Amino acid sequence: MESVRPKGMIGMRHVALFVSDMEKSQHFYSEILGMCYEFVTPEGSVFLTNGGDCLALHHREGKGVTKGAVVHHIGFMLESKEAADLYHAYLVGHGVKIAEGLKLHRDGSYGFYAEDPDGVLVEIIYHPPITK
Repeated sequence: MESVRPKGMIGMRHVALFVSDMEKSQHFYSEILGMCYEFVTPEGSVFLTNGGDCLALHHREGKGVTKGAVVHHIGFMLESKEAADLYHAYLVGHGVKIAEGLKLHRDGSYGFYAEDPDGVLVEIIYHPPITK
């Protein structure tokens, strides 16, 4: 078991929300709050940024949605891909449930999902637009 917490975590700069009306939510976060579009998935999830944070909007009716859920997951940003590998090993060594293993995403981010004690998804991720 890895007992020393790895270095490289730079903060919690990512939140993903389930939304009931994608159009209204996009308008609120982009037009009213001024966030910029970063990425839209083929499934219709929208990723917005303000240059330091990343907000993901997911359709409430999506796969794995718990009735009444608002938060899809929280994300902790890392400074490098190597830090993601180290954190993965660290959490596995502490018996933390890994919900989705290490993955390189199409936007260049790299990380994995774990579960907190209540089953909340916690993403540990290197996301280049935020870390640079």
